[in-house]
Amino acid sequence: MIDRNRITPLTTLAVLGIFFLCLLASYIAAFSILGIPDSNGQYEYYPMMIAQIISSVLAFGVPTIIVSAWKTGKPLDTLTDVKSTRAIAWVLALACLTVCQPLVQWASFINEQLCMKMDSWENLRALSTISNKAYCSIMKHDTIAECCLMFFTIAVLPAIVEEMFFRGTMQQILTATTRSPWMAILTTSAIFSLLHGDIVAFLPRFLLGYILGIIYYYGKNIWVNIAAHAFNNTLSVIFIISSDGDMLETLNKLQENPGPIMPIIALALTIWGVQGFIYRTRENI
Repeated sequence: MIDRNRITPLTTLAVLGIFFLCLLASYIAAFSILGIPDSNGQYEYYPMMIAQIISSVLAFGVPTIIVSAWKTGKPLDTLTDVKSTRAIAWVLALACLTVCQPLVQWASFINEQLCMKMDSWENLRALSTISNKAYCSIMKHDTIAECCLMFFTIAVLPAIVEEMFFRGTMQQILTATTRSPWMAILTTSAIFSLLHGDIVAFLPRFLLGYILGIIYYYGKNIWVNIAAHAFNNTLSVIFIISSDGDMLETLNKLQENPGPIMPIIALALTIWGVQGFIYRTRENI
């Protein structure tokens, strides 16, 4: 675990510098692997998957390992230095990410309504469509092996490296720098959402990041976060690939108005689940 007493504002700037260098390297590596798209603007399946894997590891995994080695002397400290957590807390963490889904959809609808009032709405929507097309391209598969690779690339690997960086590293460093865990959770959630590169989906990802931030702050177990994050990603993948019709159209429909009833119920259940998680893990604070 990173020693908060050894964190200074200069440390925070250094960590951000390391991250952006790794992020730049991930873009360069991804575009080098992808090469030139075909006449339809599509890339070959396996180069696209490899590019996604390398990009995720370089952007989030490598900076986490560098910072952990620098501040603790243990490159994988983020994954190994964890508090034991009761089984019920694992269940509650997964439950929170399940029951909040209607609330996330409502946040997506609100996000789109706000973006529509901006002068740059058409450009934002075009970028969101491009992002969704890339997401759908990765989810396409013809064999069981490709299906397993797709789940690993979209659901499992991002959960591991993103939780390592955002919750296991950035949230801790910002908590030490600001002396406010809640400011750290809010800031980390905002950065987490922004770095996904889709401003039209900023609010729903921010909401998920905030819930994950609370889970990590009280649980102090990065593996609970990884499990919850991977579970959320898996729910999204299963819902999209099992829906009738075009996957891109299904993604677009998620931003339609879900009505007020389900989001309110989801909010109540999420708060209840988070409170239960806090109660079950409060000795770890």
